[in-house]
Amino acid sequence: DNASGPSVTIEVARALVASRSALNHSIVFVAFAGEEEGLYGSEAYIAQMAVAPGRVESLVAVLNLDVIGCCSDTLIVSNEAPDLQHRVLDVAKSLGVPTEATGSGGSDQTSFTRRRVPAVLIGTRDYILHVYADKPPLVEESRLKKAGDVVTQVAKDLATAP
Repeated sequence: DNASGPSVTIEVARALVASRSALNHSIVFVAFAGEEEGLYGSEAYIAQMAVAPGRVESLVAVLNLDVIGCCSDTLIVSNEAPDLQHRVLDVAKSLGVPTEATGSGGSDQTSFTRRRVPAVLIGTRDYILHVYADKPPLVEESRLKKAGDVVTQVAKDLATAP
């Protein structure tokens, strides 16, 4: 659970460095702590952003990676921001990655959607979550790569838009 999202985020950042000259918008990569205790990290981050007028409103999208790489080849994409959800689903389909549209999730994207920032959760259904059996050997590199490919393409599409 807790290391898969940041691991993929780091790899997405590495992949996007190669195309940074083609990007029209900045991409910020953030990892939060305290999600399971009450979204503490993401709430603190967005509250700090809100200190500067217009900063929160300037956010185009948040792609929250959580619970990736275990237990399913199908990526779930939450529906808090339908346009963003459809963008992720379309990119995944074009890359041959199976997806499932799902309802809202109680992860860090919630801190952003509460403030009207388009945000979705991208993850997998993991029924070995928050238990002793949730161990690194259950995470499959191929699943992490597929999720990373989808997120890289979506981020690139968003950042190259005029």
